[in-house]
Amino acid sequence: MKFASALSLLFAAGAANAASYSVCSGKTDGLGISAVAFSEDPVVPGSTLTIKVDATPTVDITDGATLTFDILLGPITISSVEKDVCSDLGVTCPLPAGKSQSISVDVDVSASAPAASVTAQVTTKNGDGSSVSCVNIPLTVSSTLPLTLSHEVELTTELVDSLFTTFKSQFNKVYDSDEEHAMRRNHFEASLKRIQEKNSVLGSSPNFGVTKFSDMSPAEFKHKMLNYKPLVAHDDISRINAETHSAVSRKLRGKKSFAATASDKDWRDDGAVTAVKDQGQCGSCWAFSTTEGIESAFFLSGYELTELSVEQIVQCDTEDAGCNGGDTIAAYDYIQEAEGLATESDYPYTSGRGVTGKCNDNFSVVEGTNVASWKYATPACTTRKCEDQDEDTLAATLHDVAPPSICVNAESWQDYTTGVLKGSSCGGNGYYSLDHCVQLIGYSGISGNNGYWIVRNSWADDWGVDGMIHLEYGANTCGVADEATVVTLK
Repeated sequence: MKFASALSLLFAAGAANAASYSVCSGKTDGLGISAVAFSEDPVVPGSTLTIKVDATPTVDITDGATLTFDILLGPITISSVEKDVCSDLGVTCPLPAGKSQSISVDVDVSASAPAASVTAQVTTKNGDGSSVSCVNIPLTVSSTLPLTLSHEVELTTELVDSLFTTFKSQFNKVYDSDEEHAMRRNHFEASLKRIQEKNSVLGSSPNFGVTKFSDMSPAEFKHKMLNYKPLVAHDDISRINAETHSAVSRKLRGKKSFAATASDKDWRDDGAVTAVKDQGQCGSCWAFSTTEGIESAFFLSGYELTELSVEQIVQCDTEDAGCNGGDTIAAYDYIQEAEGLATESDYPYTSGRGVTGKCNDNFSVVEGTNVASWKYATPACTTRKCEDQDEDTLAATLHDVAPPSICVNAESWQDYTTGVLKGSSCGGNGYYSLDHCVQLIGYSGISGNNGYWIVRNSWADDWGVDGMIHLEYGANTCGVADEATVVTLK
């Protein structure tokens, strides 16, 4: 263990967590502590906690002085470390009273530390054994995973095992055999290393951490969760790029520039977006994206916001392949044939375990949910490189028409937990990189330099930012503007 004179952060880079403290009962604070900070609070079992103490002693600190740091659960010591103040912590001794000093100490937190509120007790004694100081600092041992994972953390076997135990508990993971458990643990460790590598280039704004998909290999994740398949041949270029601008301009009469569009828009604020859904381990993202777009269009047509049936599309659209993938555009064609969608309550989603099932023809569609036509929300791109997409028109369409259905490259989303994902972190943004369909429901700050899209996913609200991901605006991040469509209903 390294004992640095500067605070080294355990997880994602950022400011230390300032802590309150009190003098131990019957003791004094001759160390003259003025501030205490932890690298993390709550602290993760199996990790290394760094504590920084700023102090101005009221007594001389002599050679041989010791500082002991204990984490206590009531009378039980969970973790403890004792260091020589002079030789281990870099303090020049003797240290005269009145001379300010900053001291940092690293403590290994036991992997078996219980999730609870605990006390960190810092005790200082002089070389002759006389008491200098004793303070108590409240601290919490976490029962949840850290939001992100710094590349500076040493992934010891003990830490990986501790994080895997927390992961299984947090996401209710149960495996069928010892062999599967070992395989999932190996995938989990590989995910931690991949997360660290991704975060290593992001500095103080990491995006990646442990998710409920961290026990999957990237290949398994892609197979189960990313199944956008463009089954409709995009050979009619006039349909791809025609009418988009005219359709938008009819909505934006009098607006001569994009500056007229608001810098922020979130359709959730208008009640036009249903709750985040969960596709489970079925590659039905395309059906969820289609349904969500129609739900919003139905509301904006003057009806009450209604949960519509995803399962109807998954099971009954024969042009697409159910849990094995599909395309929003082919789904529009199916809905026209079916003359609309049933409600979710009448035809509930049952394919979440990865089995498509058979179409149940015994359903009634909701009046007003049939697709009259669809249009691209911004000129589409169907080439391998899509570097010049018109995101301003996409934002204008979103703002003035409806939240579009979009298809994206979501391979990097397996590890996304927070922040604005940059285009450089997402991989390819060309048409042939698209593998997942979602709903674009808003944007924020796009008149400045730090704007981002608000994208609603279908992996439940325990993924990302309450089920959302934020994508950098202006870089066609993840191909956000390659295939964005809006529907007109009848």
